[in-house]
Amino acid sequence: MSLLGIDVGTMGCKSVVFNEDGKILSQSYKEYHEIYPKPGWVEMNPEQIWNAIKEVIKKSVAQVPQDRVKALCFSVLGVAITPVDKQGKPLYNSLPAVDGRTSKQVEWLEENIGREKVFKSTGIPITNDRTLPKIMWLKENEPEVYKNTWKILLYEDLILYRLGFSPILSYSTAGLTMAFDPGNKRWATEILDAVGIDTGLLSTLRPPGEIVGEISDSVADELGLPYKTIVVTGGHDQALSALGGGLVEAGMSTDCFGTIEAIATAFTQFNTDPILLKYNHPVCCHVINDLYFTLAFCYTAGALLRWYRDTFAIDEIRRANESGRDVFDIIVEESSKEPSRILVLPHFIGSGTPYLDHKSKGAFVGMTLSTKKDEIVRAILDSISYETKWNIETVEEAGIKIDKLNCFGGGAKSDKILQIKSDITEKEVIALSISEAGCLGAAILAGCAIGVYKTPQEAAKTLITPRKIFYPNDKNRNNYMEKYAIFKDLYHSLKEINHRLSDLK
Repeated sequence: MSLLGIDVGTMGCKSVVFNEDGKILSQSYKEYHEIYPKPGWVEMNPEQIWNAIKEVIKKSVAQVPQDRVKALCFSVLGVAITPVDKQGKPLYNSLPAVDGRTSKQVEWLEENIGREKVFKSTGIPITNDRTLPKIMWLKENEPEVYKNTWKILLYEDLILYRLGFSPILSYSTAGLTMAFDPGNKRWATEILDAVGIDTGLLSTLRPPGEIVGEISDSVADELGLPYKTIVVTGGHDQALSALGGGLVEAGMSTDCFGTIEAIATAFTQFNTDPILLKYNHPVCCHVINDLYFTLAFCYTAGALLRWYRDTFAIDEIRRANESGRDVFDIIVEESSKEPSRILVLPHFIGSGTPYLDHKSKGAFVGMTLSTKKDEIVRAILDSISYETKWNIETVEEAGIKIDKLNCFGGGAKSDKILQIKSDITEKEVIALSISEAGCLGAAILAGCAIGVYKTPQEAAKTLITPRKIFYPNDKNRNNYMEKYAIFKDLYHSLKEINHRLSDLK
Protein backbone atom coordinates (compact mmCIF):
# COMPACT_ATOMS: atom_id res chain seq x y z
CA MET A 1 0.00 0.00 0.00
CA SER A 2 1.18 3.53 -0.75
CA LEU A 3 0.09 7.16 -0.45
CA LEU A 4 0.07 9.72 -3.25
CA GLY A 5 0.89 13.41 -2.74
CA ILE A 6 0.43 15.80 -5.65
CA ASP A 7 1.85 19.33 -5.58
CA VAL A 8 0.35 21.75 -8.13
CA GLY A 9 2.48 24.88 -8.37
CA THR A 10 2.70 28.03 -10.45
CA MET A 11 5.24 26.69 -12.94
CA GLY A 12 4.82 22.93 -12.73
CA CYS A 13 3.24 20.00 -10.91
CA LYS A 14 4.70 16.93 -9.25
CA SER A 15 3.24 13.60 -8.20
CA VAL A 16 5.10 11.52 -5.61
CA VAL A 17 4.25 8.03 -4.37
CA PHE A 18 5.36 7.33 -0.76
CA ASN A 19 5.32 4.17 1.27
CA GLU A 20 4.06 4.30 4.87
CA ASP A 21 7.58 5.07 6.13
CA GLY A 22 7.75 8.22 4.02
CA LYS A 23 10.17 6.74 1.49
CA ILE A 24 9.75 8.01 -2.07
CA LEU A 25 8.84 5.10 -4.33
CA SER A 26 8.38 7.08 -7.54
CA GLN A 27 7.78 10.59 -8.79
CA SER A 28 6.96 12.53 -11.93
CA TYR A 29 7.17 16.23 -12.79
CA LYS A 30 5.67 18.29 -15.60
CA GLU A 31 6.51 21.94 -16.24
CA TYR A 32 4.08 24.46 -17.70
CA HIS A 33 4.27 28.15 -18.38
CA GLU A 34 2.57 31.32 -17.32
CA ILE A 35 0.95 33.61 -19.91
CA TYR A 36 1.71 37.35 -20.04
CA PRO A 37 -1.04 39.02 -22.12
CA LYS A 38 -0.14 42.57 -21.01
CA PRO A 39 2.60 44.17 -18.89
CA GLY A 40 1.86 43.28 -15.27
CA TRP A 41 -0.78 40.70 -16.21
CA VAL A 42 -0.15 37.01 -15.55
CA GLU A 43 -2.47 34.14 -16.47
CA MET A 44 -2.38 30.35 -16.42
CA ASN A 45 -4.08 27.87 -18.75
CA PRO A 46 -6.24 25.58 -16.55
CA GLU A 47 -6.60 22.92 -19.24
CA GLN A 48 -2.84 22.74 -19.68
CA ILE A 49 -2.44 22.36 -15.92
CA TRP A 50 -5.14 19.68 -15.65
CA ASN A 51 -3.49 17.70 -18.45
CA ALA A 52 -0.15 18.01 -16.66
CA ILE A 53 -1.72 16.75 -13.42
CA LYS A 54 -3.17 13.71 -15.18
CA GLU A 55 0.17 12.99 -16.84
CA VAL A 56 2.26 13.10 -13.65
CA ILE A 57 -0.22 10.96 -11.72
CA LYS A 58 -0.25 8.30 -14.43
CA LYS A 59 3.54 8.25 -14.74
CA SER A 60 4.28 8.11 -11.01
CA VAL A 61 1.71 5.40 -10.31
CA ALA A 62 2.81 3.31 -13.30
CA GLN A 63 6.34 3.12 -11.90
CA VAL A 64 5.24 1.16 -8.81
CA PRO A 65 2.40 -1.18 -9.80
CA GLN A 66 3.18 -3.46 -6.85
CA ASP A 67 2.50 -0.66 -4.30
CA ARG A 68 -1.15 0.18 -4.83
CA VAL A 69 -2.14 3.73 -3.96
CA LYS A 70 -4.73 3.72 -1.18
CA ALA A 71 -5.32 7.48 -0.78
CA LEU A 72 -4.24 10.76 -2.36
CA CYS A 73 -4.25 14.43 -1.47
CA PHE A 74 -3.40 17.69 -3.26
CA SER A 75 -1.15 20.58 -2.34
CA VAL A 76 -2.10 23.52 -4.57
CA LEU A 77 -1.04 27.03 -5.41
CA GLY A 78 -3.29 29.37 -3.48
CA VAL A 79 -5.30 32.40 -4.66
CA ALA A 80 -5.56 31.63 -8.40
CA ILE A 81 -9.18 31.80 -9.61
CA THR A 82 -10.83 30.05 -12.55
CA PRO A 83 -14.45 30.82 -13.52
CA VAL A 84 -16.27 27.75 -14.85
CA ASP A 85 -19.69 26.99 -16.32
CA LYS A 86 -22.04 24.24 -15.10
CA GLN A 87 -20.13 21.65 -17.12
CA GLY A 88 -16.93 22.66 -15.38
CA LYS A 89 -15.50 24.27 -18.53
CA PRO A 90 -13.15 27.19 -17.82
CA LEU A 91 -14.53 30.47 -19.12
CA TYR A 92 -11.30 32.44 -18.64
CA ASN A 93 -7.68 31.73 -17.91
CA SER A 94 -6.70 31.42 -14.24
CA LEU A 95 -5.48 34.58 -12.52
CA PRO A 96 -2.66 33.64 -10.10
CA ALA A 97 -1.27 35.54 -7.13
CA VAL A 98 1.40 37.36 -9.14
CA ASP A 99 -1.12 38.84 -11.59
CA GLY A 100 -1.04 42.60 -11.06
CA ARG A 101 -4.16 43.89 -12.80
CA THR A 102 -6.24 44.61 -9.69
CA SER A 103 -4.89 47.98 -8.47
CA LYS A 104 -8.28 49.73 -8.80
CA GLN A 105 -10.04 46.98 -6.85
CA VAL A 106 -7.44 47.16 -4.09
CA GLU A 107 -7.90 50.93 -3.86
CA TRP A 108 -11.68 50.48 -3.61
CA LEU A 109 -11.32 47.96 -0.78
CA GLU A 110 -8.97 50.23 1.13
CA GLU A 111 -11.21 53.29 0.72
CA ASN A 112 -14.60 51.66 1.28
CA ILE A 113 -13.94 48.83 3.76
CA GLY A 114 -10.50 49.57 5.19
CA ARG A 115 -7.35 47.57 5.83
CA GLU A 116 -8.02 47.03 9.53
CA LYS A 117 -11.53 45.66 9.06
CA VAL A 118 -10.53 43.28 6.27
CA PHE A 119 -7.51 42.04 8.24
CA LYS A 120 -9.47 41.46 11.44
CA SER A 121 -12.16 39.58 9.50
CA THR A 122 -9.95 37.50 7.21
CA GLY A 123 -6.38 37.62 8.49
CA ILE A 124 -5.33 38.89 5.06
CA PRO A 125 -3.93 42.36 4.29
CA ILE A 126 -5.52 44.09 1.30
CA THR A 127 -3.17 43.44 -1.61
CA ASN A 128 -3.20 42.62 -5.32
CA ASP A 129 -2.08 39.06 -4.75
CA ARG A 130 -5.31 37.70 -3.22
CA THR A 131 -8.43 36.14 -4.64
CA LEU A 132 -11.07 38.70 -3.68
CA PRO A 133 -9.80 41.62 -5.83
CA LYS A 134 -9.37 39.20 -8.74
CA ILE A 135 -13.03 38.19 -8.53
CA MET A 136 -13.94 41.88 -8.35
CA TRP A 137 -11.85 42.57 -11.46
CA LEU A 138 -13.53 39.75 -13.34
CA LYS A 139 -16.98 41.03 -12.41
CA GLU A 140 -16.16 44.59 -13.48
CA ASN A 141 -14.10 43.92 -16.61
CA GLU A 142 -15.49 40.66 -18.02
CA PRO A 143 -19.24 40.97 -17.33
CA GLU A 144 -20.25 38.31 -19.87
CA VAL A 145 -17.82 35.83 -18.39
CA TYR A 146 -19.04 36.65 -14.90
CA LYS A 147 -22.68 36.40 -15.95
CA ASN A 148 -22.12 32.89 -17.34
CA THR A 149 -20.04 31.70 -14.40
CA TRP A 150 -21.48 28.87 -12.32
CA LYS A 151 -18.60 28.69 -9.85
CA ILE A 152 -15.37 30.57 -9.26
CA LEU A 153 -12.90 27.86 -8.33
CA LEU A 154 -9.40 27.77 -6.93
CA TYR A 155 -7.16 24.87 -7.89
CA GLU A 156 -8.10 22.55 -5.04
CA ASP A 157 -11.84 22.62 -5.76
CA LEU A 158 -11.25 22.74 -9.52
CA ILE A 159 -9.23 19.52 -9.34
CA LEU A 160 -11.74 17.81 -7.05
CA TYR A 161 -14.52 18.76 -9.46
CA ARG A 162 -12.54 17.30 -12.36
CA LEU A 163 -12.15 14.13 -10.30
CA GLY A 164 -15.94 13.81 -10.14
CA PHE A 165 -16.75 15.41 -6.79
CA SER A 166 -18.77 18.50 -5.94
CA PRO A 167 -16.66 21.65 -5.57
CA ILE A 168 -15.05 21.46 -2.10
CA LEU A 169 -12.43 23.81 -0.72
CA SER A 170 -10.40 23.30 2.44
CA TYR A 171 -10.13 25.96 5.13
CA SER A 172 -6.43 26.08 4.28
CA THR A 173 -6.85 27.08 0.64
CA ALA A 174 -9.82 29.34 1.37
CA GLY A 175 -7.70 31.18 3.92
CA LEU A 176 -5.68 32.97 1.24
CA THR A 177 -8.70 34.40 -0.58
CA MET A 178 -9.35 37.49 1.59
CA ALA A 179 -12.94 36.21 1.64
CA PHE A 180 -12.67 33.60 4.44
CA ASP A 181 -13.12 34.05 8.20
CA PRO A 182 -10.43 31.83 9.84
CA GLY A 183 -11.65 32.47 13.36
CA ASN A 184 -15.09 31.01 12.59
CA LYS A 185 -14.18 28.71 9.67
CA ARG A 186 -16.72 30.18 7.24
CA TRP A 187 -16.89 32.54 4.29
CA ALA A 188 -16.53 36.17 5.39
CA THR A 189 -20.06 37.10 4.30
CA GLU A 190 -19.81 40.70 5.54
CA ILE A 191 -16.83 41.33 3.25
CA LEU A 192 -18.39 39.47 0.32
CA ASP A 193 -21.69 41.32 0.72
CA ALA A 194 -19.83 44.65 0.72
CA VAL A 195 -18.33 43.91 -2.70
CA GLY A 196 -21.46 42.29 -4.12
CA ILE A 197 -20.20 38.72 -4.49
CA ASP A 198 -22.66 35.90 -3.86
CA THR A 199 -21.27 33.06 -1.72
CA GLY A 200 -23.15 30.72 -4.07
CA LEU A 201 -20.33 31.29 -6.56
CA LEU A 202 -17.88 29.79 -4.07
CA SER A 203 -17.30 26.20 -3.05
CA THR A 204 -18.41 24.29 0.04
CA LEU A 205 -15.88 24.58 2.87
CA ARG A 206 -14.36 21.57 4.62
CA PRO A 207 -11.46 20.95 7.06
CA PRO A 208 -8.15 19.79 5.58
CA GLY A 209 -7.49 16.06 5.88
CA GLU A 210 -11.14 15.03 5.47
CA ILE A 211 -12.16 12.15 3.20
CA VAL A 212 -14.01 13.47 0.13
CA GLY A 213 -14.83 10.04 -1.28
CA GLU A 214 -13.61 7.34 -3.64
CA ILE A 215 -12.86 8.10 -7.27
CA SER A 216 -15.07 6.48 -9.88
CA ASP A 217 -13.84 3.57 -11.97
CA SER A 218 -13.76 5.75 -15.09
CA VAL A 219 -11.56 8.37 -13.40
CA ALA A 220 -9.34 5.61 -11.99
CA ASP A 221 -8.87 4.24 -15.51
CA GLU A 222 -8.10 7.71 -16.89
CA LEU A 223 -5.43 8.38 -14.24
CA GLY A 224 -4.04 4.88 -13.93
CA LEU A 225 -5.08 4.66 -10.28
CA PRO A 226 -6.48 1.62 -8.45
CA TYR A 227 -10.25 1.44 -8.17
CA LYS A 228 -11.70 2.95 -4.99
CA THR A 229 -8.71 5.22 -4.38
CA ILE A 230 -9.67 7.59 -1.55
CA VAL A 231 -9.40 11.35 -2.09
CA VAL A 232 -8.71 13.64 0.88
CA THR A 233 -9.03 17.42 1.20
CA GLY A 234 -5.64 19.13 1.16
CA GLY A 235 -4.59 22.75 1.30
CA HIS A 236 -2.49 25.45 -0.24
CA ASP A 237 1.10 24.66 -1.06
CA GLN A 238 2.79 26.68 1.67
CA ALA A 239 0.68 25.04 4.39
CA LEU A 240 1.34 21.52 3.14
CA SER A 241 5.01 22.25 2.56
CA ALA A 242 5.17 23.51 6.13
CA LEU A 243 3.57 20.27 7.34
CA GLY A 244 6.01 18.25 5.24
CA GLY A 245 8.77 20.37 6.77
CA GLY A 246 7.71 19.56 10.32
CA LEU A 247 5.55 22.56 11.25
CA VAL A 248 3.26 20.62 13.57
CA GLU A 249 3.33 22.60 16.84
CA ALA A 250 3.01 26.21 17.96
CA GLY A 251 6.31 28.06 18.12
CA MET A 252 7.92 26.17 15.24
CA SER A 253 9.09 27.76 11.95
CA THR A 254 9.83 26.37 8.51
CA ASP A 255 11.60 27.87 5.51
CA CYS A 256 10.41 26.64 2.13
CA PHE A 257 13.17 27.65 -0.30
CA GLY A 258 11.85 26.91 -3.76
CA THR A 259 10.70 29.16 -6.60
CA ILE A 260 9.65 31.52 -3.85
CA GLU A 261 10.91 31.52 -0.28
CA ALA A 262 8.33 31.41 2.50
CA ILE A 263 8.83 31.43 6.27
CA ALA A 264 5.88 29.88 8.14
CA THR A 265 5.51 30.21 11.91
CA ALA A 266 2.73 28.44 13.85
CA PHE A 267 0.56 29.52 16.80
CA THR A 268 -2.71 28.43 18.42
CA GLN A 269 -4.87 31.57 18.34
CA PHE A 270 -6.18 33.55 15.37
CA ASN A 271 -3.77 36.46 15.69
CA THR A 272 -4.50 39.81 14.01
CA ASP A 273 -1.75 41.82 15.69
CA PRO A 274 -1.50 45.30 14.06
CA ILE A 275 2.24 44.72 13.49
CA LEU A 276 1.44 41.76 11.23
CA LEU A 277 -0.90 44.02 9.26
CA LYS A 278 1.74 46.77 9.12
CA TYR A 279 4.14 44.37 7.42
CA ASN A 280 1.50 42.55 5.34
CA HIS A 281 1.93 39.13 6.92
CA PRO A 282 -1.16 36.97 6.30
CA VAL A 283 -2.61 34.80 9.07
CA CYS A 284 -4.02 31.50 7.82
CA CYS A 285 -5.49 28.23 9.00
CA HIS A 286 -2.91 25.49 9.04
CA VAL A 287 -3.76 22.06 7.63
CA ILE A 288 -3.57 20.82 11.23
CA ASN A 289 -6.81 21.61 13.07
CA ASP A 290 -6.57 24.32 15.76
CA LEU A 291 -3.26 25.67 14.44
CA TYR A 292 -2.74 28.93 12.58
CA PHE A 293 0.37 30.33 11.00
CA THR A 294 1.72 33.50 9.48
CA LEU A 295 3.77 33.74 6.30
CA ALA A 296 6.70 35.92 5.34
CA PHE A 297 7.78 35.48 1.74
CA CYS A 298 9.86 36.61 -1.21
CA TYR A 299 8.49 35.89 -4.68
CA THR A 300 11.88 35.53 -6.36
CA ALA A 301 14.21 33.18 -4.49
CA GLY A 302 14.84 30.07 -6.58
CA ALA A 303 13.13 31.90 -9.44
CA LEU A 304 15.94 34.46 -9.40
CA LEU A 305 18.58 31.74 -9.67
CA ARG A 306 16.60 30.19 -12.52
CA TRP A 307 16.49 33.59 -14.26
CA TYR A 308 20.27 33.82 -13.90
CA ARG A 309 20.66 30.31 -15.31
CA ASP A 310 18.46 31.00 -18.32
CA THR A 311 19.97 34.43 -19.02
CA PHE A 312 23.69 34.16 -18.27
CA ALA A 313 24.75 30.57 -17.53
CA ILE A 314 25.38 29.29 -21.06
CA ASP A 315 28.80 27.87 -20.13
CA GLU A 316 27.52 26.34 -16.88
CA ILE A 317 24.64 24.66 -18.74
CA ARG A 318 27.07 23.20 -21.29
CA ARG A 319 29.35 21.83 -18.56
CA ALA A 320 26.39 20.45 -16.63
CA ASN A 321 25.16 18.60 -19.74
CA GLU A 322 28.63 17.20 -20.38
CA SER A 323 29.22 16.06 -16.79
CA GLY A 324 25.69 15.04 -15.83
CA ARG A 325 25.72 17.45 -12.88
CA ASP A 326 22.94 19.78 -11.79
CA VAL A 327 23.62 23.18 -13.34
CA PHE A 328 22.56 24.93 -10.12
CA ASP A 329 25.21 23.03 -8.19
CA ILE A 330 27.83 24.40 -10.55
CA ILE A 331 26.48 27.95 -10.40
CA VAL A 332 26.35 28.05 -6.60
CA GLU A 333 29.64 26.20 -6.10
CA GLU A 334 31.49 28.69 -8.32
CA SER A 335 30.02 31.77 -6.66
CA SER A 336 32.37 34.01 -4.70
CA LYS A 337 33.61 32.61 -1.38
CA GLU A 338 33.32 36.02 0.30
CA PRO A 339 30.21 38.17 0.90
CA SER A 340 29.50 40.23 -2.20
CA ARG A 341 29.93 44.00 -2.38
CA ILE A 342 26.96 44.02 -4.76
CA LEU A 343 23.38 44.15 -3.49
CA VAL A 344 20.32 42.81 -5.28
CA LEU A 345 16.76 43.97 -4.75
CA PRO A 346 15.05 40.61 -5.44
CA HIS A 347 11.73 42.03 -6.61
CA PHE A 348 11.78 40.66 -10.15
CA ILE A 349 8.01 40.04 -10.12
CA GLY A 350 7.21 42.60 -7.45
CA SER A 351 7.93 42.34 -3.76
CA GLY A 352 6.61 39.86 -1.26
CA THR A 353 6.35 40.80 2.38
CA PRO A 354 6.85 43.14 4.10
CA TYR A 355 5.95 45.58 1.28
CA LEU A 356 3.71 43.59 -1.11
CA ASP A 357 4.41 46.15 -3.81
CA HIS A 358 3.68 44.69 -7.24
CA LYS A 359 5.24 47.75 -8.86
CA SER A 360 8.62 47.19 -7.27
CA LYS A 361 11.29 45.92 -9.65
CA GLY A 362 14.52 43.99 -9.36
CA ALA A 363 17.84 45.83 -9.26
CA PHE A 364 21.56 45.13 -9.03
CA VAL A 365 23.39 47.88 -7.13
CA GLY A 366 27.13 48.41 -6.80
CA MET A 367 28.25 46.97 -10.15
CA THR A 368 31.57 48.10 -11.68
CA LEU A 369 33.56 47.17 -14.77
CA SER A 370 35.53 44.76 -12.60
CA THR A 371 32.42 42.85 -11.48
CA LYS A 372 32.59 39.15 -12.34
CA LYS A 373 29.95 36.44 -12.63
CA ASP A 374 30.94 34.79 -9.34
CA GLU A 375 30.27 38.06 -7.50
CA ILE A 376 26.87 38.46 -9.17
CA VAL A 377 25.78 34.96 -8.12
CA ARG A 378 27.03 35.52 -4.57
CA ALA A 379 25.14 38.83 -4.51
CA ILE A 380 21.94 36.97 -5.44
CA LEU A 381 22.49 34.40 -2.67
CA ASP A 382 23.36 37.03 -0.07
CA SER A 383 20.49 39.34 -0.95
CA ILE A 384 17.84 36.61 -0.87
CA SER A 385 18.97 35.92 2.72
CA TYR A 386 18.98 39.64 3.54
CA GLU A 387 15.34 39.71 2.42
CA THR A 388 14.68 36.67 4.63
CA LYS A 389 16.32 38.36 7.63
CA TRP A 390 14.21 41.48 7.16
CA ASN A 391 11.05 39.36 6.96
CA ILE A 392 11.99 37.45 10.12
CA GLU A 393 12.58 40.71 11.99
CA THR A 394 9.15 42.05 11.03
CA VAL A 395 7.44 38.86 12.25
CA GLU A 396 9.38 38.94 15.52
CA GLU A 397 8.36 42.57 16.03
CA ALA A 398 4.81 41.21 16.53
CA GLY A 399 6.09 39.06 19.41
CA ILE A 400 6.32 35.84 17.40
CA LYS A 401 9.76 34.43 18.16
CA ILE A 402 11.70 32.52 15.51
CA ASP A 403 14.65 30.60 16.97
CA LYS A 404 15.45 28.19 14.15
CA LEU A 405 14.30 27.24 10.69
CA ASN A 406 13.48 23.82 9.29
CA CYS A 407 14.61 24.37 5.71
CA PHE A 408 13.59 22.38 2.63
CA GLY A 409 13.08 22.81 -1.09
CA GLY A 410 15.52 23.08 -3.97
CA GLY A 411 17.65 25.71 -2.26
CA ALA A 412 18.01 23.54 0.84
CA LYS A 413 20.08 21.01 -1.08
CA SER A 414 23.06 23.39 -1.07
CA ASP A 415 25.24 23.55 2.06
CA LYS A 416 26.71 26.82 0.81
CA ILE A 417 23.31 28.49 0.50
CA LEU A 418 22.22 27.31 3.94
CA GLN A 419 25.41 28.44 5.64
CA ILE A 420 24.96 31.89 4.10
CA LYS A 421 21.36 31.86 5.32
CA SER A 422 22.37 30.93 8.86
CA ASP A 423 25.15 33.53 8.95
CA ILE A 424 22.93 36.37 7.70
CA THR A 425 19.74 35.55 9.62
CA GLU A 426 21.73 34.60 12.75
CA LYS A 427 19.45 31.60 13.17
CA GLU A 428 20.03 27.88 13.43
CA VAL A 429 19.09 26.36 10.06
CA ILE A 430 18.11 22.69 9.91
CA ALA A 431 18.33 21.15 6.45
CA LEU A 432 15.77 18.38 6.14
CA SER A 433 16.42 15.15 4.33
CA ILE A 434 13.08 15.30 2.52
CA SER A 435 13.21 17.07 -0.83
CA GLU A 436 9.49 16.98 -1.66
CA ALA A 437 7.92 18.53 1.42
CA GLY A 438 4.68 19.64 -0.25
CA CYS A 439 3.96 16.17 -1.59
CA LEU A 440 4.97 14.60 1.73
CA GLY A 441 2.62 16.94 3.60
CA ALA A 442 -0.21 15.91 1.30
CA ALA A 443 0.66 12.22 1.79
CA ILE A 444 0.65 12.71 5.58
CA LEU A 445 -2.86 14.19 5.43
CA ALA A 446 -4.01 11.31 3.23
CA GLY A 447 -2.42 8.78 5.60
CA CYS A 448 -4.02 10.34 8.68
CA ALA A 449 -7.45 10.33 7.01
CA ILE A 450 -7.36 6.57 6.40
CA GLY A 451 -5.71 5.64 9.70
CA VAL A 452 -2.13 4.96 8.57
CA TYR A 453 -0.94 7.61 11.05
CA LYS A 454 -2.73 8.62 14.26
CA THR A 455 -1.91 12.33 13.95
CA PRO A 456 0.16 14.64 11.74
CA GLN A 457 2.42 15.23 14.76
CA GLU A 458 3.13 11.53 15.09
CA ALA A 459 3.77 11.19 11.36
CA ALA A 460 6.15 14.16 11.33
CA LYS A 461 8.26 12.78 14.17
CA THR A 462 8.61 9.48 12.31
CA LEU A 463 9.00 10.65 8.72
CA ILE A 464 10.86 13.97 8.90
CA THR A 465 14.56 13.84 9.76
CA PRO A 466 17.36 16.43 9.58
CA ARG A 467 20.10 16.10 6.99
CA LYS A 468 22.45 18.66 8.50
CA ILE A 469 22.34 21.58 10.94
CA PHE A 470 23.97 24.93 10.21
CA TYR A 471 24.93 27.42 12.92
CA PRO A 472 25.77 31.11 12.49
CA ASN A 473 29.47 31.76 11.95
CA ASP A 474 30.66 35.04 13.46
CA LYS A 475 33.53 35.32 10.98
CA ASN A 476 31.65 37.49 8.47
CA ARG A 477 29.05 38.94 10.84
CA ASN A 478 30.20 42.57 10.73
CA ASN A 479 30.66 42.42 6.96
CA TYR A 480 27.14 41.06 6.48
CA MET A 481 25.52 43.47 8.91
CA GLU A 482 27.07 46.53 7.24
CA LYS A 483 25.63 45.42 3.91
CA TYR A 484 22.32 44.44 5.48
CA ALA A 485 21.88 47.98 6.81
CA ILE A 486 22.28 49.27 3.25
CA PHE A 487 20.04 46.53 1.84
CA LYS A 488 17.15 47.65 4.05
CA ASP A 489 17.31 51.06 2.35
CA LEU A 490 17.25 49.68 -1.19
CA TYR A 491 13.49 49.33 -1.57
CA HIS A 492 12.71 52.84 -0.32
CA SER A 493 15.57 54.39 -2.31
CA LEU A 494 14.36 52.83 -5.57
CA LYS A 495 10.60 52.87 -4.94
CA GLU A 496 9.79 56.08 -6.83
CA ILE A 497 11.94 55.12 -9.83
CA ASN A 498 10.48 51.60 -9.95
CA HIS A 499 6.93 52.93 -9.75
CA ARG A 500 7.58 55.37 -12.57
CA LEU A 501 8.99 52.57 -14.69
CA SER A 502 6.02 50.36 -13.84
CA ASP A 503 3.55 53.06 -14.90
CA LEU A 504 5.10 53.48 -18.34
CA LYS A 505 2.71 52.45 -21.12
